Amino acid sequence: MEATIRCNSLECNMPGLMLPVKGGEEMANCTNGTVTSPRQSITPLSCLLPGTDDKLALILLNLDGHKTPGLKTVLGTLWDKAVLRACADGGANSLYDTMATSNEEDKHIPHFISGDFDSARQEVLDFYKKKGAEIHKTPDQDATDFTKCLQLVLERITSHHLQVDSIVVVGANSMSRFDHILANVDTLYQAKDLTDKPVFLIAGMSMVYLLSPGAEIHKTPDQDATDFTKCLQLVLERITSHHLQVDSIVVVGANSMSRFDHILANVDTLYQAKDLTDKPVFLIAGMSMVYLLSPGQHTIRVSTGIEGKWCGLLPIGHPCKDVTTTGLKWDLNHDTLEFGTLVSTSNEFVDQVVTVETDKPLVWTMGFKLH
Repeated sequence: MEATIRCNSLECNMPGLMLPVKGGEEMANCTNGTVTSPRQSITPLSCLLPGTDDKLALILLNLDGHKTPGLKTVLGTLWDKAVLRACADGGANSLYDTMATSNEEDKHIPHFISGDFDSARQEVLDFYKKKGAEIHKTPDQDATDFTKCLQLVLERITSHHLQVDSIVVVGANSMSRFDHILANVDTLYQAKDLTDKPVFLIAGMSMVYLLSPGAEIHKTPDQDATDFTKCLQLVLERITSHHLQVDSIVVVGANSMSRFDHILANVDTLYQAKDLTDKPVFLIAGMSMVYLLSPGQHTIRVSTGIEGKWCGLLPIGHPCKDVTTTGLKWDLNHDTLEFGTLVSTSNEFVDQVVTVETDKPLVWTMGFKLH
């Protein structure tokens, strides 16, 4: 099974941030008369994107009292997409502590809560039972509360003939006990024998998904190129050999806390990419997006609503002696951008469309926010 992330349904006017919303199963491949298993196409983050029509079964695990940034937003989005909602033991505490405010307590009632109830507070169980949630005690100590809850969810999906695209589990974050984290991963392994539906585990600001056998491993020992450059070359070869229809290439890379030489190595690959492909290559680094503008005129739409406040134009590697912009707080008018004299950092948008004209390749960077 091969996971692919490709834009095909939800168009975003922000350059490069065109987020896909659909996945599916492609036709089986036939090679030399041998039919291989179907290639499964998944879009892992589709469930977190408001406005898509994903149908989920949602399981909430015990967050051990830790606060995860954006948890209320994530739960709100997943809750609205879920056709079945369940809490595994202490997950009821997490739901109550996060969502049960005076204005929202009647909206966020799970269909059922299961577990041996060594973690769920009694007043929380009483609260949800009074609101109509089913309480299922599952004392079996040979399985984790997550595994037992997943089994109940799958039974409910079958018995009620629910249309579910995937099962999303909100689990412990990186501050949790290590044995709990690995126990959750163990359940992902068990899930592959219980259901053919994808099971995604959200742990803090990470998403975990178990790939079935079939992923290709390519060792590229060449030390004259970075792993990013070598991987990009393989991607481009695959696009050509498989005649794939690709609008752009999106790279999720290092954030601002990474090694500076790694950050610049990634930018260097953007420069190499312009000689390898005519497709735009967008680098996502933390909450920034980086794109190399080629010489000429460019129109950049910044009207999606998820743009950050700042942007920048950086002449990396050489001076850009004739740069003109519109739509920025500090526009340029046939100015020279060069390190040591003038660079455009911490600029801001004043219009929904920005234009840039440059005589040399010029790095465009901008912030974005998803919450």
